[in-house]
Amino acid sequence: DLIILDASESTGTSRLWLLAVAPVEKTFLPVDQGLRCVFATGTAGKYTFVLVVAGTNVNGRAVAEMATHSVLVSGGTAPPHPTPGPAPAPTPMPDLNPYLTPKPAWQTLAAGVLLVKTNRVDATNLAELYDSAKRLVLSAPAALAAGTKPEVGTTAELREWLIRNGQQLGLQGKYPGLAAAVDVFLGKQLGTAIRKVTENDADMLGVLAWAIWEGGK
Repeated sequence: DLIILDASESTGTSRLWLLAVAPVEKTFLPVDQGLRCVFATGTAGKYTFVLVVAGTNVNGRAVAEMATHSVLVSGGTAPPHPTPGPAPAPTPMPDLNPYLTPKPAWQTLAAGVLLVKTNRVDATNLAELYDSAKRLVLSAPAALAAGTKPEVGTTAELREWLIRNGQQLGLQGKYPGLAAAVDVFLGKQLGTAIRKVTENDADMLGVLAWAIWEGGK
């Protein structure tokens, strides 16, 4: 359960660690002037850390680079039974949406997304995509305060991030109407002008994660 992330090969004057994706809220501890990050959890799931390293180039100009690293924590296995017998029937788990239920007004805006039915695997992966984008948007102010450029700091960068990472899921054309419904919902919140992302944009992404997961069969 103890995880130590090592950034000792990085060069720079300052480092900022962020936990962008986690199944539950967790804390972590940067040590050695940020060269390492110590993290422990008893909760299984995927944890994605973001490291921002800032410094100056040969011309004396401020520069920053960002790296991400994901850690998958799995649960333990039960010890073998001394007298094996028939396995008991599995207890069905409730199909509960892990994302915060939005206000009725947000649910109405996401009605088009809710109508598109997907399978549970695709819904889970796509919902995680939007939840990851939400966490990146929320981390933007901390990155700016540290003097570094956030990975997602503007609406244009957010759209580009969603397109780039969404294509990796391989869902193009698999669910007719899904892309159009998501575009309509995003367009209502993001608009057409390029601007800095806000907390409201993060809330919108959280609604999308909820709606996508809710539409999973």
